[in-house]
Amino acid sequence: MPTRRPRAHLNCRLLSPPAAISRYERGSEWRRWDLHVHTPYSVLNNQFDADFSLYAKDLFERAIDREIAVIGVTDYFTIRGFRELREIQRDESKLIELLGDDGAAKAKEILLLANVELRLSDIVKAGDHETRVNLHVIFAESLPADEIEKRFLHQLPFLSDSAPDDLDEQLLLTEDNLALLGARLKEQHGRFRDASDLRVGMEQAVVSHQAITNLLARTKVFSKRHVLVLAADDPLSKINWDGPGHLSRKTPIQKAHMLFSANPKTREFGLGAKHATADDFLREFKTFKPCIHGSDAHKPDDLFVFAEDRQLWVRADPTFNGLTQLLLAPEDRVYVGLEPPALARAREAASKTIDSVELERVPPSDPKAQWFSGSLPLNGGLVAVIGKKGSGKSALAEAVALAGNTRNGDYFSFLTRDRFLSRPEKLGDQFSVVVNW
Repeated sequence: MPTRRPRAHLNCRLLSPPAAISRYERGSEWRRWDLHVHTPYSVLNNQFDADFSLYAKDLFERAIDREIAVIGVTDYFTIRGFRELREIQRDESKLIELLGDDGAAKAKEILLLANVELRLSDIVKAGDHETRVNLHVIFAESLPADEIEKRFLHQLPFLSDSAPDDLDEQLLLTEDNLALLGARLKEQHGRFRDASDLRVGMEQAVVSHQAITNLLARTKVFSKRHVLVLAADDPLSKINWDGPGHLSRKTPIQKAHMLFSANPKTREFGLGAKHATADDFLREFKTFKPCIHGSDAHKPDDLFVFAEDRQLWVRADPTFNGLTQLLLAPEDRVYVGLEPPALARAREAASKTIDSVELERVPPSDPKAQWFSGSLPLNGGLVAVIGKKGSGKSALAEAVALAGNTRNGDYFSFLTRDRFLSRPEKLGDQFSVVVNW
């Protein structure tokens, strides 16, 4: 719904060079993310079709349909699924073959992040079952798959055998070594023999959280290019805070950047709300822990489907750097639920929320002059316009106010009769502004 077209002169350069505008020029917006989606290479619980091209087609079509901006491509102990999915995404002809022109263009805009899911050595008893705690490492999109594989996975040791009066045997975390472990265990334990070598190896191999974090800390290429995300609810929550497992539960939380959980109580805990004071929480757990979420999909019908509509929304650019913004604002930049309240408010007050501002030169303006021009998209959460003196802050604010039919024009400092609306130049006739709601 455009407003009327007031006219005034804007002799400034704010945002005039298109190259200076970010790819995500509207700023931080709420988008749906899913940071826990498995592939057919998740051997432990794969229910996808073995044809990876069909998997990729299904995943991208469902992601486009549900407007998913970022996908955490997840596998146990490997990044084969991430590597293959990213290769398909980068192969334009393959993508068009699977999705058509329109679908391929949309699929290319989805960010894929490698999410390695690792089973920790800590055993947790949940009812009649024993299980393991899982720790995820999500890597920046700037890291090549080969770098993650060679300098992280293939350098991570796991215990494979032992003997009296001898050093424990440790193997490095490769699929060949996992299969080797599985083959050995199948020879020794008959109940394992119905499963593949790799499956048995993956079921039994565990790594220590100390080995994970020590390797990441000493390998410079991973500095500020990974986040550790701990599965914070079951089975970890089964460990009694008041029992001998206290430290086993606490230490992984301390070193995690984020928690995988859609539980509101876990979110309150991660923000320090369960402690007497925020400082008490920080003394014990070092940093606040934003809660993120994922569908944990192991089959097609579960892709991007969240129980109780607890969808993950992130208010940031769809980049790894956007994900790390949650560490700076763990309460305000992430929301788990059907829709962030800010989006509902904007929809309900559409005539009070600016979508964009269009600024245009009007002939016979001097073509050599510096002017505002083009369309400027605005964010519904915009609270400030920042720039050097003379860069056009007042010009932009007052042009928007004028187009919005302000009653406070007497307080303008830029669009005044003694400045840019003065005669005889009549500079105020040389531009137009339209505000779109």
